[in-house]
Amino acid sequence: MKTKSTIPVTHLLGSTMLLIKKKMNQYLVGGKNPDQLNLIAINNSYKKNNLLF
Repeated sequence: MKTKSTIPVTHLLGSTMLLIKKKMNQYLVGGKNPDQLNLIAINNSYKKNNLLF
């Protein structure tokens, strides 16, 4: 029962994170300053942590 209820939640989370990543990538294409490079690093570390799901 628990696994069946958690699958849609994680799928929803994953799809919203994909949307956020797309928006971030569109924003990051504009220019590269230290703040944006930090966002890229955070995004990459999130991808690695996302494998734990």
